[in-house]
Amino acid sequence: MLKRLAILIVLGAFLCGWLCVAQNQQPQSYANQNASHDENRAKQENIPQRELGKTDPDGKKPCQSETEEQESGSKSIPQPWYKLPAWISIDVAAVSTVIAFFTLVFFAVQVWLMRITAHRQLRAYVVAETGIVVNVADPIQSIGPKSETEARITHPEWGPVLRIQIKNTGQTPAYDVIHWAGFYFREWPLESALPPIPAAEDRYRSTMGPGVPITKTLFFGPRLTDEQIKGLRDGTAALYCQGEILYRDAFKKKHFTRYRLMYHLFGGAIGVNTDLTFAEEGNETDDTAKKWWQRKRINHPLKSN
Repeated sequence: MLKRLAILIVLGAFLCGWLCVAQNQQPQSYANQNASHDENRAKQENIPQRELGKTDPDGKKPCQSETEEQESGSKSIPQPWYKLPAWISIDVAAVSTVIAFFTLVFFAVQVWLMRITAHRQLRAYVVAETGIVVNVADPIQSIGPKSETEARITHPEWGPVLRIQIKNTGQTPAYDVIHWAGFYFREWPLESALPPIPAAEDRYRSTMGPGVPITKTLFFGPRLTDEQIKGLRDGTAALYCQGEILYRDAFKKKHFTRYRLMYHLFGGAIGVNTDLTFAEEGNETDDTAKKWWQRKRINHPLKSN
């Protein structure tokens, strides 16, 4: 949109300048040309200006023939196909200045757009790539061999264990990377609020090169109760993983990625499936989040030194 607007502005300024130059190059009127001819002749022959135009004794003007030749010659001059109204007065220097100004604006907009495009192509993008949960519940035994999956209870003294992997999918390193995540059991659909994200100053910072993954392991705590496992199998409950990633790209711009994953019946049978899926809400980045004039301020804004 900005590119098209800049092109229209430059074209409009160029058209105004062209009309101004064409208007200033219009031929003089016949009266002005005759007056100029008489003045030049009077200077060359030292004839008083008042004697020009007097009649001879035979009733013929002395310069009549020359005046007729001049008029016939001026009539042969081609006239422009247009004529600007008399109230239009354009200064060529001013129009040239305007054209130069908008040309510089156009090139500045072009450079700005190219810079934004280069940053988007080369900057770091740290996102939550995969998530799995193990040690959730024993699968319901069916006809056939026993299912040996990582989702079954392998450590009875533990509760579910979550492994979340984040990755820099960009082409440049990500600096001051901070990753925080929490693991919760809640109803589905989610109606209660999850715990807020803690302050960024209390978290460890690291650097991630392009294509480098980092894995975080979270422990739920106590083993799930029979009622909780029943809620998972009925689809009325889910295990949620909520996290936030803060980082700075190679162009010294701060970014954030907020994600919310869940272990639910939609992803597969409880006790068999181990994959987490993205929840309907809670997933946003600084590129997709609403700006400050479109939403209310949240309790945990992005904080980074």
